[in-house]
Amino acid sequence: MKILLVIWLSALMALGINHIDSNAWLRAQSPFVAIFASHLEAINAKPYIYGETSVTSVGEFKASDIAYFSIKLRFRVDATDGYPNLFQTAPINQGVRLEISGTTASIVVNDSSAPNAIKGLIITENLRKDQWYDLEVEALNGSFVKANLDGLDVADYRSSSLSVYTSQILVGQGFDSSRYFQGRIENVSIKIGSFPGAKILYAFYFIALAGLLVFLAQLYTVKDQIIPVSFKVIKYFRHVDWSSYIHLALAFVFCITLITTYFFPIYPDEVQIRFWLSRLPYDYPYKISGAPTCVATFFQSIPATMYLPGLINWLIHGWITDPPALRKVGLLVAFLWVSCLAFYLKLKVKQELVQNESHVLSFSQDLRILGFVISVFSIGVFPVFLVINRGEQLIFPSVILLISIFIWNQSLGQKYALKKLLGLVFLFFVAVSLILYGHPKGLFLAPFFFVVGWQLFRRFESRLIFLFAALLLVLHVIQNFIAFKYAFQCDETPAFQNMLKSFSIDPGLLIHDPGQFFDMAFRSLSMFSKYLHQLGFQEKTDVDYLPSLPLTVTENGINIFIWLNVSLVFFTLFFLIPYQYWKDISSRRFLTVNFVLLVIFWCVLMGGVFNLPKNWYDAGYVYSLLLIILIFFLGENFSGIFLKFRMSMVVVYLGLVALFSQAMFISRYLSEFMDGYVGPGVSIAKYDTAKARADLILASQVCNIDPVQGKKILVDDNSYFFFQKSKWPMAITYVWIGNDDKSIRQFFSTVDSDGLVANCSSIISPYSGLVKKAGDMCCISKSDLKNFYLIP
Repeated sequence: MKILLVIWLSALMALGINHIDSNAWLRAQSPFVAIFASHLEAINAKPYIYGETSVTSVGEFKASDIAYFSIKLRFRVDATDGYPNLFQTAPINQGVRLEISGTTASIVVNDSSAPNAIKGLIITENLRKDQWYDLEVEALNGSFVKANLDGLDVADYRSSSLSVYTSQILVGQGFDSSRYFQGRIENVSIKIGSFPGAKILYAFYFIALAGLLVFLAQLYTVKDQIIPVSFKVIKYFRHVDWSSYIHLALAFVFCITLITTYFFPIYPDEVQIRFWLSRLPYDYPYKISGAPTCVATFFQSIPATMYLPGLINWLIHGWITDPPALRKVGLLVAFLWVSCLAFYLKLKVKQELVQNESHVLSFSQDLRILGFVISVFSIGVFPVFLVINRGEQLIFPSVILLISIFIWNQSLGQKYALKKLLGLVFLFFVAVSLILYGHPKGLFLAPFFFVVGWQLFRRFESRLIFLFAALLLVLHVIQNFIAFKYAFQCDETPAFQNMLKSFSIDPGLLIHDPGQFFDMAFRSLSMFSKYLHQLGFQEKTDVDYLPSLPLTVTENGINIFIWLNVSLVFFTLFFLIPYQYWKDISSRRFLTVNFVLLVIFWCVLMGGVFNLPKNWYDAGYVYSLLLIILIFFLGENFSGIFLKFRMSMVVVYLGLVALFSQAMFISRYLSEFMDGYVGPGVSIAKYDTAKARADLILASQVCNIDPVQGKKILVDDNSYFFFQKSKWPMAITYVWIGNDDKSIRQFFSTVDSDGLVANCSSIISPYSGLVKKAGDMCCISKSDLKNFYLIP
């Protein structure tokens, strides 16, 4: 039996690796899976200009009976007389071609089941002259033809009778020599591959089926052992709390939610923050800001307290080479700190069972804890915030670590090992430095640092060591405050500086103009409901970070429950934490976990008041900290409620709300993300790592820009990771903000940059004619930048 199993698996592997591309079959069934054909050949064709260049002939691909073909290009139509063809894979109607008739553009493909063996697929009926279009066509012999125009899927035809011959691939002509394309074609990328024939597929399925039958036969021989076990499993599940099935469903749907969030486009701040946080070894001994036009404050010396968090952040993010890897890091970091909270809660419930001399934690109780954690973390659009890589993401695991240090320190008792204490002190400063390094919002948590630090440092028998540790903590706060204040100055660009100042209430107003300070604070407090709306579903979001979609009645109903649950979290903490701390004081216990949580809660509240925009990520930050406080509060005070029936009903309610919320989230956004929605950032689903890297290499060569030795290279979200090892890169996005044409030209001429490389869409229209193109990337050489001011 073992020998037979080895033979079966070997045959299956051999066929699968050498002949079967399962992704191609999946693509034929689903629009969400990319295809990679076997024996793939990639060809970049030269540009075509009607009347100036000849038709581009790619040649013949002999395995046309099992052909896979895809083409990406950018085209502009100048005239439509005589049925011009954009491209063909074979003469006449033997393959795939695109033909234009007036304002209609259609893909024509050979299909023996269609009338006259020809199938026409209209991709647009509103084709305009002198307008550029981006086109992608993909076809697999005997399977499908797909087309995408300007980011929209315009054709998806499936038939087993399709014939995709590739005997004569031409760009700029189709059908015959009389149907020349009259216009311009550029950025042509062609991929040709093969796919296994039916016999190979049948052999694969036959071996798979034979192996399955053998496996079932083997199971029959041991049925006497399997049947009793099966009855035990069934009996066990009959005694499982019925609410457990809801929690299982919730966990399953949450996995799909995480898949959806993975394809959330890279938000500009995720790349922008890398200039500030993740470049310690590259820019040493300086630290740069993300605003290059703020020339006086672009460079600053690295404060001593920023070396450790800078190195840690570089180790996490400094190796990333493309946007998809950045999203994976975000998912991993979120998974780690949320899992720590779930593990902590389970540990506290388990301790409650031990104290009550009860049985071990049951499977249904495990699921109840899991269901509770997933329920509170998966409402509305909050999962999107969980996975992004803004600076706030450094704060959450660090806050969890600091609360844990406080709890561990309490457990040391009067007698403790010095090594353990020093270890806790080291972890304390790691956590504090990461919080302060990550975002200015971390400064509002300073009272929390001092409470935890006081409890920790007072264990030192030497007052000198205590004083040194306390001064080091103060130094962390002061140096980070000065660094952020310095970075937020931009006298060269008043409009940009005003935008920076609009993010927060100036604490200095409390001294200089108390009336204005309290007026702004009151108005900010009156806008707290905006945090609720940011967590729910909206038709139009901030800067269109999510697709603009109308809200259904069901989604509006779910929003009500989302707002209700978030409000319950807030008011539960608002009233119960002070109440529990009052009970601590009554027991003559003053420095307790409840006091720490109360301090964090008011720090979050004050930070929320000082924050003026209350953007979607601000709402995510506030809600994340409230959830951390909630879970520690329940764990320290009410861990036993997870063993109560009433709590199971509460968790069921929360789970049902989260289930419906996640269903809405997935149905609204998954297909949009997979179709290449970009918003203000970079699409993950449509990001072609190989092509992007090839374009960036070509751009660096065309404009003579060294990706490692270069200095002050102007980059965007698409090109940063390729040039991240260079010295002091500059974000082109923040050059456009708050600057007029004269200021931009003067900046380019005087910045002494080694060049500019960015996605062509990042170059604003007045300067798009001054660049050199390399696929989807555009570049400007160092010499051209120096003369930028002279260009009309």
